[in-house]
Amino acid sequence: MHANIQVYKKSKYAKLFLIICALFIAGALSGLIVGVIYKKELIPDLYHGTYFAFLLIGTINFWLVWHSQEKTRHLVEWNENVVRFMLPDMHDLQTVNAYNIKSIDFNFNKIKLELNNLEVINFNLNYFYSPERTKIISFFERLHNKNSGTIRQYSE
Repeated sequence: MHANIQVYKKSKYAKLFLIICALFIAGALSGLIVGVIYKKELIPDLYHGTYFAFLLIGTINFWLVWHSQEKTRHLVEWNENVVRFMLPDMHDLQTVNAYNIKSIDFNFNKIKLELNNLEVINFNLNYFYSPERTKIISFFERLHNKNSGTIRQYSE
């Protein structure tokens, strides 16, 4: 079984909004350039302030949407042999071979994986809502049954 769960959902309207913001920026820049060429002044008057406002609004919104789309790289995916995840509190993509898991400990909001090389990986479930959380927990339970490792409940 293969699964891929995104931590943050990607908006289907994000590309359209990026195009609209780019049009705002292009329109504002062309208005400023035409205004400077037509009036032959380097300092625009109040009429050109509208172009500055469009430029500022377009740039800020473009940056906000672009930055929000970078968060779609946070994910959890697995198949029967490998678990890969990158959560918002991590800097790198973690890859764990299913056969290297020595024990699995469950808490309400965290899964603690102890590997054969005694490395401990904490998997925070707070980033997921109930359906995704249930899928992740059931996968680790199946993995436990397959590897016949140790599964424990723990509390902090």
